[in-house]
Amino acid sequence: METLTAPHPTIAHLFDADEWSQLLMNGRIANRVHTDPVPVVKPFTPHADWVWLVAEIHPEDGDTAMGLIDNGQGFPVKGYFRLSDITDPSKPPVYKDLNFHLRPKRPLSEHYADAVKAGAITI
Repeated sequence: METLTAPHPTIAHLFDADEWSQLLMNGRIANRVHTDPVPVVKPFTPHADWVWLVAEIHPEDGDTAMGLIDNGQGFPVKGYFRLSDITDPSKPPVYKDLNFHLRPKRPLSEHYADAVKAGAITI
């Protein structure tokens, strides 16, 4: 049976059930074929300049995510990260960009190309 929400409360506050389900589905598909998913959620830390575009979550652990990572130093990268690391209570709080879902839907590769050119995630 599929989990409808994130496995830990510090992670769950970043995703609603539909977002979580979409991210898990993207992760399942990516395990079988090469994909270019559309990012689903944009978490950020307003006081530490970190931004993530989450495109998929590994369905077996519910903690490993893939997307864009921008640490505010001018070199955004595409890669994997742990949701438990970014939501660690000992680190600056992470919030969800509530307006992200209103923006045009574009694949991760387009966001990455724009971020590399600009030196930051620009949406």
